[in-house]
Amino acid sequence: MGTMTFQLPAGLPKDAAREMERACLAGGPDNMPGPTTLRFAGDQLLMSRPLDESGYIVTPWSIDSVGVLASTSATLMERTAPYNLIIELARGKLNQIRSQASDWKVGGLQVPPMLEDLLHEATRTFTRAITRAPSADANRLAQAALALSHQAANQLVQVYIEQVFRIRHQRQPRLDTTFGCRLGPSDEPDSADGFADTFNTVCLPISWNTV
Repeated sequence: MGTMTFQLPAGLPKDAAREMERACLAGGPDNMPGPTTLRFAGDQLLMSRPLDESGYIVTPWSIDSVGVLASTSATLMERTAPYNLIIELARGKLNQIRSQASDWKVGGLQVPPMLEDLLHEATRTFTRAITRAPSADANRLAQAALALSHQAANQLVQVYIEQVFRIRHQRQPRLDTTFGCRLGPSDEPDSADGFADTFNTVCLPISWNTV
């Protein structure tokens, strides 16, 4: 049985601890979560699963100015020494956003300077966190790096959407997008003309015995 231990911040609120009861370990080729046994021991969270291999934690965590989200670490090896939970969540998100930004830049995405600056700020803040661990200041900086990484992720997605739609509109002023509706055997639109004006596709679930 594989076990990972995570050091929790001192004074973790009870509602945050209750949310963490939903946490699990995931991994493998398909990044699937697996059955995980959780046990709180003081300021530590012990997580065990039948597999004996590296993986990552998935846990609800409060992100400043965002809310509670399912947050993930980077891939971690099993070991006896505990991992600092906030630092590993910040490392995971920062790695995710930097890798995604790099992939999209290779594909031609133009990343604006303000977003580049935000990514650099998140990286610098995380670097300061790991150089001050273990300490309360390290946890504070890691939490800040996590929030900055989420801000950067949101901006990156908005930039991607804007540029992709601009390119698509240049190639096709009116996008050929399907907008459909599913009709059951007893469904009949109130207005055939109104239905045709609203949708350009329809799904008719015809059963085999009817055919």
